[in-house]
Amino acid sequence: MPQRAIFKSITDESWAQMCLLTAQGHHRRVACRIAGISKSTLSRYLQRAAAEAAVDSESIGARRLDLLDRAEAADAMTLEELGLKHAKAGNWQAVEFFLKRRHEAEYGDLG
Repeated sequence: MPQRAIFKSITDESWAQMCLLTAQGHHRRVACRIAGISKSTLSRYLQRAAAEAAVDSESIGARRLDLLDRAEAADAMTLEELGLKHAKAGNWQAVEFFLKRRHEAEYGDLG
């Protein structure tokens, strides 16, 4: 399948840099800015990549979405480890607040 213009607008190097920064704990918005990817470009890219991935799990969009998912999982694991360290020291409330704000779907209130 030929690459469409949206897939050419984000280079492999920019995508890799964004994923690395995300895995290191940077918010996606900050990681994109550092990697030179605009918010609107990323938004369009994610929509089109998801549509392409639904059709072809080996597509460039599918592979890049997988890399981003792994980077965000690594970030969450790092935050959980940090949370355990601070919880042992009696400072769990700040970490709880941060996790709920950063990863609302996973750590938000259930009520």
